[in-house]
Amino acid sequence: SLTNIYYQWYFEGLAISGATIDTLTITGGVTIADMGYYYCSVYNSCDTLTSDSAFLTVNLGPSVVLEPSLLDTICQGDSVTFVVQASGNPVIQYQWFFNNVPTTAIDTFLTINPVTFANTGDYFCRLTNGCGTQNTDTISMEVDTIPVFTQQPIDLLVCLNATAEFNVVAYGSLPLSYQWYKIDNGGVSLTMPGETGMNLQFSSVQPADTAFNYFCILSNQCFEGPSSDTVSLDIYPQLMVMDSIVSDTNNICYTYPTYIRLTAFGGEGDSIRWYSGSCEGDQIAITADTSISILVP
Repeated sequence: SLTNIYYQWYFEGLAISGATIDTLTITGGVTIADMGYYYCSVYNSCDTLTSDSAFLTVNLGPSVVLEPSLLDTICQGDSVTFVVQASGNPVIQYQWFFNNVPTTAIDTFLTINPVTFANTGDYFCRLTNGCGTQNTDTISMEVDTIPVFTQQPIDLLVCLNATAEFNVVAYGSLPLSYQWYKIDNGGVSLTMPGETGMNLQFSSVQPADTAFNYFCILSNQCFEGPSSDTVSLDIYPQLMVMDSIVSDTNNICYTYPTYIRLTAFGGEGDSIRWYSGSCEGDQIAITADTSISILVP
């Protein structure tokens, strides 16, 4: 006669408590812990049979293991690579976004080389498989620009003891740093301590200041340089009283106008200022040579 048939299900070789009917149902939601081999033992008083083993694969939605990251400072011309590590099955598909717009990058990494200012913005990666979708954290990248001069210093010609100022204007990511230098007659550049602003000022120009040429070096966290134009500082020739003045005639009629020629001697310079009466009198002319003709009386 027939005898009763009994069932026992096994997971990874261990009997499953309560699984003693011809069907095994996993309740409460399948988890990764349920993935493995299952089989059933069927027996009665006469014999025992074992079913084939069946493997249960539990697919998982994407899960980010390592978020993409970024250095604090990114400069123009740098190379940047964002990388994401993730787990999940079936195979994960990757899609990188820039400012919420899909890019051509569909791998675990996104490389930008070289970086330009146009690459400033927000980046993230979307991970997708048959079980779900997961976005990485959003990375905001700010591209720092290399400093450049937008206004160069110019040569200066000033009076002795006058004030003078060289000026530069620059553009680039802040903070910008300035350092002024002077070049001696031997071509050696000397750092000017404390001169670290946009302006190089002289409160009272002296002949010693004209012995040097001057320039400024600009820098920020991305780049040291560039150098400004090199400029000079010169002093106007100084006024000197001539040693003597000689007339070509000493005979002048009071009532009859006539021209006389005056010639100055002594002193040096590129022009002569002529005054009536004295050096405190009225200026009557400036000449390039040492003689002048005037009408008297």
